[in-house]
Amino acid sequence: MVRPRSIFAGGTDYSGVPLEDIREHLLEWRENCRALGEALGQYQEKVEFHEEMLSEPIEVLRFVSVMRDFFELSKTDFDRLVEATNSGVKAAHVELVSEMADAATSKDKYCVTFKREFILGPMKDESMRGLLDNIYADAREGVLFMRDLDNLKFRLRTFVDVHTSSTRKAELVGLRPGLWGFSINLKEMWRRVKAWFKQ
Repeated sequence: MVRPRSIFAGGTDYSGVPLEDIREHLLEWRENCRALGEALGQYQEKVEFHEEMLSEPIEVLRFVSVMRDFFELSKTDFDRLVEATNSGVKAAHVELVSEMADAATSKDKYCVTFKREFILGPMKDESMRGLLDNIYADAREGVLFMRDLDNLKFRLRTFVDVHTSSTRKAELVGLRPGLWGFSINLKEMWRRVKAWFKQ
């Protein structure tokens, strides 16, 4: 059973969570970013179509463009992280998660500013309020959904250089020329001992 997420933004506890569960969460994040990138692309078309009905269409389009780029880039980053759960987690992947968490926090502040400046006050055409509300709600929900990355980075660090594939495990003992017809890979053994103590 996959570890459920907290209903509170950034409240998921990843202590002791296996890499398989983390992979499922990464897949969920990736799909969410893909869907939001597409949704924001559609919002951009609507904003451009109703440009004359908005007080600050250029600023609204800038917000939509920035958030769309953010989610599309994040989707690509999640692709890398999902692959890492199969091929092996590296320190660079932990750093990537940390950077993504920081970026999500920054974009959350941008969402709050967008709402304060372009939604809370009166509008040129009140019929546009629903469109701007939806743009804000989708973008804000997306970045809040990523707040758990700040917690994930600490757990992910324990998997750095810990290989789980059968091919890596087979390297410890091999049928190579040796005193008893097989040999032990001391370098691989030492790597595993160090990885064990890091957990």
